[in-house]
Amino acid sequence: MPRIARTLVGLAGVLGVVTAWAAPPAGGKRETDPLAEEVGSLLDITGLQAREIEALKKRITVLEEELNQALEGLQRQQSLLEQNRLEAGTSRERIEALEGRLTHQGRTLPWLIPTASLRVRMLYDRNRMDLDSGRGDNDLYLQHRLRLGVTLQAGSGVQGVFVIQDSRDWAAERTTVSNQGGLDLYQGYLALDDLGGTGLRLIAGRFAMDLGSGRQVSSRDFHNVGQAFDGVRLAWRRPKVLAADLFATFVRDGWAPVFREGWGQDPYGVFSGIYLSTDAVSWMDADLYGFYQDDGFQTETTKVATAGARLVVHPVKGLRLEGEAAVQFGRVTIRDLEARTREATHLATAYAAEARYEFQGRTRPFIALSFASASGDSNPWDGRDVAYRPLFPEPTAFLGRLGIFTWQGVWDLGPSLGLSPVEGLRISLAWHFFSLSSDGGTLAAFDADTFRASDPRPPASMGRTFHVPAGGSRFLGHEGDFSLEWRALPWLTVEATYGLFQPGAAARRGEILSVGERTTEGTGAAPVPYWRRDHRLGADLSQRLLVGLLLSL
Repeated sequence: MPRIARTLVGLAGVLGVVTAWAAPPAGGKRETDPLAEEVGSLLDITGLQAREIEALKKRITVLEEELNQALEGLQRQQSLLEQNRLEAGTSRERIEALEGRLTHQGRTLPWLIPTASLRVRMLYDRNRMDLDSGRGDNDLYLQHRLRLGVTLQAGSGVQGVFVIQDSRDWAAERTTVSNQGGLDLYQGYLALDDLGGTGLRLIAGRFAMDLGSGRQVSSRDFHNVGQAFDGVRLAWRRPKVLAADLFATFVRDGWAPVFREGWGQDPYGVFSGIYLSTDAVSWMDADLYGFYQDDGFQTETTKVATAGARLVVHPVKGLRLEGEAAVQFGRVTIRDLEARTREATHLATAYAAEARYEFQGRTRPFIALSFASASGDSNPWDGRDVAYRPLFPEPTAFLGRLGIFTWQGVWDLGPSLGLSPVEGLRISLAWHFFSLSSDGGTLAAFDADTFRASDPRPPASMGRTFHVPAGGSRFLGHEGDFSLEWRALPWLTVEATYGLFQPGAAARRGEILSVGERTTEGTGAAPVPYWRRDHRLGADLSQRLLVGLLLSL
């Protein structure tokens, strides 16, 4: 009998036995067989295991598919990395080939790196100098600033930087058939890196400086000319340990490097200092600095030392806390009640703090609260000078976009907020509450220290100042600023700012004073100085609107 037939007969026999066993006895009832129960349990377990095995097979299939996809992704990444490596190698070979061609008569020529920037902007000021709509001090400026530069890599560790600048107020020149006073050297210096393998960097020539927060020393980029220094600078850097800057420079009172014909070298003073900073702690940056101003070629005494410290802390992600404090001491020239010059001791202090939190998210919204205070002099006519003297700060970065006040004789409380609705666009709104830090006195405000075409002498000898009589309210007013900055393209930035200032009681009773000279006819005596009131301040809104474009390569 074939094997299949025998198997069927055997299964039929087993089925018959099981059927006979499972059938009830003649009486309709039989006793439960333990073996049958065990067989039933085994059958249930076997079915459960079969289902689990099937589920595991499906899971293994899914995992295999995911693994294959991951392997394919890794292979693609490896292919891209290999492609990038080949492209980098090709680019490196191209650079080496180009550098190899920069030779003349067997000598390698310096590598030239050009730079260029053009800023064009419209600036409208209303009542900024006197808060009086009845006076004609509303001005519309159309300005451009063109900077063309080149960096020469003359060799290993040797670098030369040369930047020329053309800064103009449109239609402000006496004639457009000449180019007097427009083109100037903004930066021009030689830099030597890693002197003797020590890590030192030496710079000599004309250069710009931005140190720390910019409250003390900055390039004053808001101004259409900017600030530059003539001298030497020695720097040393070691990441996560210490950075040090030591410099000694000549500097002009006002906006360097603008030269005014006929004034000679008298306005030049000496400015030197050291700036130390460390980021050794991951969540904290600390700065320590000391500066010294000397009258140099100036006729009036200025021997002032400034010592200060700055601390920036990042305790949690998104939160930034900053504090800065400085003290000044030395001797300066002041003017007494009769506007005559005399020397006085100088001792002043200044403080600043800011808390800023940036939320995580696509638009990166932030809120901030800033505070700044600098000592003023309620009695500027005596033999002591206690009004803080700002060095070279960025004029619109801290105390309002209108730039009415400086870090002198005021305190300011300023909340602000902002966000980035799209990539490259930053919108912010800030408010400032200004008050005198002393009971009246004089301070540089409302363009008091600005040169005017009608002035018969340089600004330093005009002694122009904003004066508030003692007594009464110290509230100067409040300012609101709306700012927009949009980096539309890698080489194009658009900026727009609107600010308004509402004067308070102290500003409304203020006046602008300057030093005049009068002579007694027929006596032949020398002119006698006196305090002359240029004008009183009004009570109207002061406003500024700025729109600008910056193209940079």
